[in-house]
Amino acid sequence: MAYARSACVAKVTLRVVGMTQSTAGDFFQRWRHREGIEFLQIEWKKQRILVHYDALLISLTDILSGLQKANMSLNRGIFYRWRLHLAKQVEQNIRDNLNHIPHCCGKAPRPIQGKK
Repeated sequence: MAYARSACVAKVTLRVVGMTQSTAGDFFQRWRHREGIEFLQIEWKKQRILVHYDALLISLTDILSGLQKANMSLNRGIFYRWRLHLAKQVEQNIRDNLNHIPHCCGKAPRPIQGKK
């Protein structure tokens, strides 16, 4: 599936502890039509949530707070903490790249005055 604003889309897979079918359904109902969510898939048997979201409209911190409100928590293993940290860095890079103003328009540099 192609997104209209694919440069803004961040994709993350979250491993969750304590997800039941009812909590997964509640979370899905609250977040599936939220502005900025491009794709949401919940696999409650695997305790996994896949989210593609627009990093300019919503942040990973918002999604994590939504998990806490739904009485779910993230897997706190070292590998999953590292992946969460990496996902936050990717989100920040997306925001920084979209807000970056280039310092040059691609022209060749001008020669220095006095030298030939």
